[in-house]
Amino acid sequence: MFLRNFLYSLPFVVQFFVIFIISFFVDIFYVFWVRKTVDRNAIKAANYSVMIFLCSSITILGIIEINNILLLAAILGFWLGTFLGIKLYD
Repeated sequence: MFLRNFLYSLPFVVQFFVIFIISFFVDIFYVFWVRKTVDRNAIKAANYSVMIFLCSSITILGIIEINNILLLAAILGFWLGTFLGIKLYD
């Protein structure tokens, strides 16, 4: 409830930016999670999975509860996060 009220109180431009950044980090974390899972590093993979869950929850909350247009911010963040996550990890 607190998080929804906090996000709702922000101006739309700030909401858009917050959802974009969080979505960006979701996919960065996904790239690292896959790598750590393949490397069989259980602790690091588990830590990344928690971060994925927390960030995804905030993104979904913003899209469903606040404004459906924030889906565009999420799409852009997810795309850029995957692209840069792969480039940075190599």
